[in-house]
Amino acid sequence: MLDINNGDLKLLTNTTINKSFTEQKLKSDNIINMVQRTYAINGWNYYTFKLININGLDLMLKLTFKDDVLEFCSLKHYGSFEEIPFDTDNEIKRLQIHNQWLENMLGKPSEGGEWRVQYNFKWGEVSSGYSPQTPESAIYIKWI
Repeated sequence: MLDINNGDLKLLTNTTINKSFTEQKLKSDNIINMVQRTYAINGWNYYTFKLININGLDLMLKLTFKDDVLEFCSLKHYGSFEEIPFDTDNEIKRLQIHNQWLENMLGKPSEGGEWRVQYNFKWGEVSSGYSPQTPESAIYIKWI
């Protein structure tokens, strides 16, 4: 569940992810056991987790850190429809699932377009988008 008042992303593991969730805290939290893959590029550290159910939707969670600070989080639904990597129709379906999930939790977006919606809050922003170039869709949470 994402708390619209403060940006806390509460996971079923009783872990709360927000701007104060550091890489050190990640390494000492039980959620570290759910990490599926880690990698680093030019000082940026990425942690991809096994599927996590958040507010009724199975999502792949990726946390991105720079100098121990959580820069952003991405979420991507993996579910009941056929998974074909880089398939435009599937990614558009995924975008629609993302957008509906966000709207159920957060209400109507602050900004919207054909391939992207965004919610603006005092604590940061949440966006859901589809890139025709890759093609890929995902949800991004950025705390300020």
